[in-house]
Order: sequence, then structure tokens, then C-alpha cells
Amino acid sequence: MIIRLKHRKFRLKGNFLFSLRLKLRLWEKGSFEVLDYYLKKNKSFIDIGAWIGPISLYAQKSCKKVYSVEPDPVAFKFLEDNILMNNSQKDIRIFPLAISDKNGKIVLGNPRRFGDSRSSILGKMKYRVYVDSLKFDDFIRRNKISDCNLIKIDIEGGEEIVLPLMNSYIKKNKPTLLLSLHPYNFSSLEKVSDKILNALKDYKYLYYTNREIIDLKKLKRDLMKTWHLKEIVCSDIKWER
Repeated sequence: MIIRLKHRKFRLKGNFLFSLRLKLRLWEKGSFEVLDYYLKKNKSFIDIGAWIGPISLYAQKSCKKVYSVEPDPVAFKFLEDNILMNNSQKDIRIFPLAISDKNGKIVLGNPRRFGDSRSSILGKMKYRVYVDSLKFDDFIRRNKISDCNLIKIDIEGGEEIVLPLMNSYIKKNKPTLLLSLHPYNFSSLEKVSDKILNALKDYKYLYYTNREIIDLKKLKRDLMKTWHLKEIVCSDIKWER
């Protein structure tokens, strides 16, 4: 399916209903506004949990390089096909692996079927498969990434493992984060929420993707109260209209 979003145009396959929602601009409008504002032509973008590639394909012409990470073997095949179908090999590097707390093989789980965007490194799900994994710092080092200013993380609860381990990188480099929080998958709602908030405490600005300004106290209240997916922006750069 051909997707047209603002001045971007790309082809996408792998999930027809999702592609239709994307085409009709019914999916994550705020995420694209974040990309429009924070991506820079001379900086790189890391897409952790790239799935079949919609965010990476949208971002590719607005940044120097895209690094797309996806461990789900079914989703990765569609990601690879979509990159080739759009002749995006020079702009987007793809990696069939997970970012986690281990280098080597880990268990990736899914409650329904692989490829449906619900796969998680938390692993305690009906269907499981072993996948390659790298720690975040090792991924950065091995790929010699020194110019990243925006990182998207959407890994179905795996943020409880990954985000605290990014503390030193965040403090040193202060990349803007486009972060999806999945409290319904957390192993312990309050303890994990506190760990994540601690990892975000050095950022000057926090927003929901509808541009609502929030702080750590409000985010904690919302996580504890609703358990719903939370999509937030963390940055040292003010998100101005």
C-alpha cells in the first residue's frame, strides 16, 4: 500500500489494516509530529522496536541515518522487504536483534502470533523464540553511533529492562526520547514505574505526544491510575508550536 503523510510517500506491506489506518492518519499522529520537530538532517535516529518500519520509513529523509532494531523474526522479514521495496538501504540500517540487558541469545515472547507488534523481551508469553540481543551501549559502540539526537523506544514493556541501563548514555548525550510505556506489561507496576522515572529525571521537558506538558509526578500518577499505554516525549529541547 502506498502511504502519503505530509510530504512523505512510501510503500508498506505486512499488515493491511494497520497500513489502512496509517494511510487515513488514524495512527499515532503525535509521533509523526515529534519526528517532524526533533529530527535533524545532520543527526541520526535510532528506532528500537521498528516493527515493519512505518516510523523508520517516515523518518529517513529528515535525518542523516536511521538505525532500525527489530527482534521479531516475522516482523523483521516485513521490515527488510519494506526497506528494499522503498530503495531505502542507504538511509536505513536494519538489525534483527533485541536491545536488552544481555549480549547473546534471549527469549522473545508473544501472546498471540509473531509479527503482530506485541512481541516482548519480557518473554513470559504463550509463544517464544530465541533471538539475538545486545546491550544498548554495545549496540552504540559496535555501530560507532556518535551523532544520535532522537531515539524511539516501543518494545511492549521491555522498556522496564532497557531504559534504566541507558542512564549513562542519557546523562552524557541527552537524546530526545519518543517513548512508549506499557504499564500493563510491567512485572511490578510501582517498582518499575519508579525505575523508569529515575531514568528520565534529568530531562528538562516531558510531554505526552498530544503536546500536554507533564512532570514526573503526573506521569507516575497516570501510570498507577490507568495502566493504559503512555506515549511520551523526553527532551532538553522545548517542543514549541
